[in-house]
Amino acid sequence: MASRYLAAALAASLAFYAWPALASAHGLAGKRFFPSTLTIDDPFVADELSLPTFLHIKEPGGQATSISGEFSKRIFPDLGLTLEGEWNLLDPADKGRTESGFGNLEVSLKYQFFTSAVHEAILSAAFGWEAGGTGRKKAGAESFDVFKPALLFGKGMGDLPEALKWLRPLAVTGIVEGVLPTRSGNKTFTLNDERTGKNVGIRGQVHFFLDDLFPTTIGRPLFTW
Repeated sequence: MASRYLAAALAASLAFYAWPALASAHGLAGKRFFPSTLTIDDPFVADELSLPTFLHIKEPGGQATSISGEFSKRIFPDLGLTLEGEWNLLDPADKGRTESGFGNLEVSLKYQFFTSAVHEAILSAAFGWEAGGTGRKKAGAESFDVFKPALLFGKGMGDLPEALKWLRPLAVTGIVEGVLPTRSGNKTFTLNDERTGKNVGIRGQVHFFLDDLFPTTIGRPLFTW
């Protein structure tokens, strides 16, 4: 969660569907359903709870473990708020000691501004804020704020012509994100390692679609336009 650099990341995941998806409102563009993934944020706005998400990865000279949670709530049908927090274990951390503690709190807004049923497409804009100093510095939390503007997209290939019908089951989701620290001296351009990864590890998540489980209570938007 803590970020040290000015960064931009472009990540994409391919999803194949052999049968039409049976799902409710969230994540749909026409007949196309865009599922949630472990590494890329959803291109749509929804009521969701990810608790817990577990990550363990071996790094040069040690290992890191993270247990996190994320709650997303629709304020309006196309506008949502997300709160995210994590607990980290670094073995070893700085000075060769094992350290643990909470990371910085993250808050983000996401607006789904474009949905095309005909072209199976979704576009959303998001703006995230990592509140510096809300986590433990020795566990990797930075003391300065970080802002994260992002563009998220989802595109199904169901509108391709007949000559390319064999590609119609294919879909792609992705995110283009900037990571902008408020502290000077961090103006470095790099690829976000959280998205790509360089080391061997394991990641798992328990994910609840609240708008499917509780469509008339906590899974509905707070307001309508």
